[in-house]
Order: sequence, then structure tokens, then C-alpha cells
Amino acid sequence: MERQAVRRTLLWTLAGIGVLLAVFATALAIASHHLEGALLGALTARTGREIRVEGSFAAQLLSLHPQLTATEVSIGNPPWMPPGTMAHIGRLSLDLDWQLAVLPVRIRRLEMEHAVLHLLRDASGRSNWHLQETGAGKGPPLIASLSVPGAHLELHDERRHLEFSGTVSAGDAGAGATSPLRIEGAGQLNGRAATFSIEGEALAQARRDQPYHFTLQ
Repeated sequence: MERQAVRRTLLWTLAGIGVLLAVFATALAIASHHLEGALLGALTARTGREIRVEGSFAAQLLSLHPQLTATEVSIGNPPWMPPGTMAHIGRLSLDLDWQLAVLPVRIRRLEMEHAVLHLLRDASGRSNWHLQETGAGKGPPLIASLSVPGAHLELHDERRHLEFSGTVSAGDAGAGATSPLRIEGAGQLNGRAATFSIEGEALAQARRDQPYHFTLQ
């Protein structure tokens, strides 16, 4: 009888733990779903671009270094450009830092894998990569570290009469505070084979009130 009572108690305990885990997992899924909708809605309102996540979404915000990860992310064109997709990213990862500022977080590291970028600029100078139609403003938040391997890039620039199709990789050589930024690209520029490389100062040391130095080949 005593063994049966212990076994019954153990089974009820395990069942109770299972129920609690199921409830906790359901709560996390609901919170993640609502958080995804809230974040995407805020980003869409702030940038004027439709942002969709067609794959998975995960967020860890209760940390000194919050993290966001999403797969199959699509970013649409702004309203001043023809309808279309500006970027599709197979996997997007953001590492953030909390800070005391108007914008409470800063981008500690940005990673994009399997990215396809469609960049457009019309004859008047309006482009789909600017945050505002006039191109004015402070620009996007500073990024302290970057990794974008093998992105496919399509550039159609009517203002400068440039057509480029190829691959571009960008990232920190070592991802340290003093590691330089290196960007390399290869493809067809106005129908001819072309390559280029850019080496710049460490992104972690970039400041809005200081010039950013780089070399281009």
C-alpha cells in the first residue's frame, strides 16, 4: 500500500509538472506571437515599410543584451517607390544593448544570412534604402558589429545610370572592438565584370559627430 501511495504521488507530481510546463510553453508562445506583432507593427510604422516574418521568430528581452532572431524576413519598398520587396533575409539576428537614450537600445551586432537585396533609385534621387523620401535625417542606428556573408545584390540606379548584379559580403575581420570593416563585391556593372573592396574603421568606434574613414578599390 505504501509503495502504491508513493507511486501515485509521484505520478500526480509528474503530471502536475507536465501541466505547468505545457501552460508555460503556451504562455511563451502567446507572448512571443504578440511580441512579434507589436515589434513588426512598430517597425512598419517607423520605417513606412511592410515587414513580414514568414518563418520562425524568437526574442529574449529580459537580459542586459537582448536578442532577436527571425527567419524568412521580407522588407517592402517605402511608399514613395513602386511596390515590391527591398530585401528578403533567410535568417536575421540582432544583438542589442540597453542604454539611457531616446532610443533605449543600440545594435550590438547585426547578422544577415542568405540575403537578397533589391536597391532602387529613380532619376529624381529617391531611393528605397533611405528612411525618408528626401534622404535627409539622421539615418539608421549605428551598428557596432556586422556580418553579411554572400548577399545577392541587384542595384538599379537611374540617377547615376548604374546597373549592378552580383554578390556582396560585409563584416568585421574578427568582430572585435578594433576590427576593421571589410566589404567585398563581385558581379556585372553595366554589363561588364567588376569587383570592389572597401576597408573601413571599426564599426564599434564609429560616431555620428566624427568622420568615418575608409578606402575603396
